[in-house]
Amino acid sequence: MKITGFVPVGLAVVATLAFGYGVGGVHAIAGTPTAPSIETIMGDGCERPPDYRRHVLRMLEGQVLEVGVTDDELVSCTYRVTGAWTTSKAKVGPPDDRYFAGGVGVLLPDDSVVGVGRVGPEVAVLEFRLADGEVVKAELHGDVYLCAYSDDLRNLTMVGRAYDASGRLLREGMV
Repeated sequence: MKITGFVPVGLAVVATLAFGYGVGGVHAIAGTPTAPSIETIMGDGCERPPDYRRHVLRMLEGQVLEVGVTDDELVSCTYRVTGAWTTSKAKVGPPDDRYFAGGVGVLLPDDSVVGVGRVGPEVAVLEFRLADGEVVKAELHGDVYLCAYSDDLRNLTMVGRAYDASGRLLREGMV
């Protein structure tokens, strides 16, 4: 006798699910979409030379930045949310006794710039003094550095200072 009470309830549940599927299709059952990874976004859009070594892959202000090197080149690839690709290559080999060497700048939507260049393995700290006197520290990533600063034409002439792990100044020079 108790089974007859469950049959109408079971039929009601099945009818509701069938109606929901018929009206909404497969999308009636919610799922959680996942955003693509930055590796997926960069994909094959970046023109990478055969001996390319990637050091940085990062999301910056709504764009994906990838930076790597070859033996004699610095390669910077940028993908903007608008779908535009930018690949910049600079003939910048290992800095050797100069300890750091400038390369390319990436302009961000907030009118700031990320300077990208090469750095020697003995450098532990790299900082830049801008034209207005502000000192900004660079992020070191293997053979490359990133340094964010404001987009001011006066900052095209920056003085860089490279220090070793003991704090000894290795080089001070124009970038």
